[in-house]
Amino acid sequence: MGRIPLYPSCRDERYPGVSGWESIEHIGPITRFVADAALMMSVASGPDMRDRHSLPGANFNWLECLKGDLRGKRVAYSADWGYAPVDPDVRRIAGKAVQIFERDLGSIVEEANPGWDDPSAAFYSIMFAETDVKGMRELMRKYPMSGHLINALATPWTAEDFTNANMTRKSVVRNMAQFMSRYELLLTPTAAVPPFAIHM
Repeated sequence: MGRIPLYPSCRDERYPGVSGWESIEHIGPITRFVADAALMMSVASGPDMRDRHSLPGANFNWLECLKGDLRGKRVAYSADWGYAPVDPDVRRIAGKAVQIFERDLGSIVEEANPGWDDPSAAFYSIMFAETDVKGMRELMRKYPMSGHLINALATPWTAEDFTNANMTRKSVVRNMAQFMSRYELLLTPTAAVPPFAIHM
């Protein structure tokens, strides 16, 4: 049992830095079961006049997708995408869960990584390219913000920062498309670290 994130998308430009990241932010539910995810998608998917990136309605029934099995399907498993730090306990638990796909479900599981370098720096640039930086800087003068956000807002972003990040994104998309042409599913850990201890 894990988390099934859904990305139906809906953004509001009235909230700078919260809901303006058109190409990277998706506001939607997270379910605990695949059946619930399919039910939610049967209701939430389709065009939305508030989101110019929304897709037409699917030409299939989401609930029908629950039928069938995974026998013989090619499945990729990546514990860390080839670069991300992942806690040893997470690796162990996720690796054990992945065995179910091969042992019990009859899938063909292969450990594999898409093959790109850590794109986190480009992500930060894309995030700020799509942020209302002027609006956020005005909010920064009125309300307390975390140090890392203050530093980021003080960064003298350049057009080259943004275009370099966009080229990195295009490379990631191209590599991911090529990678997934060989597989029908991709399995990864949901989180990189176990739950933090609760302190009273």
